[in-house]
Amino acid sequence: MQPVSDSRRFRELIGFLSHVAPCYPKRMAGFPGQLMSLVRDHHSVLRADLRKTLVQVCGTVRKLCG
Repeated sequence: MQPVSDSRRFRELIGFLSHVAPCYPKRMAGFPGQLMSLVRDHHSVLRADLRKTLVQVCGTVRKLCG
């Protein structure tokens, strides 16, 4: 397991999902809540840059999807 590499890949994936979320409003409706649950439940073990990305993506998705 490579935490830095895995974290980077995960940030890329959630960034991609945030950009396609407006195309799938019904399927992605719960995505911001899932991201915030991830931060809330695992904040103590998440890298700071990953926590920041999760919160930013959550805001972006909420803004784009209304």
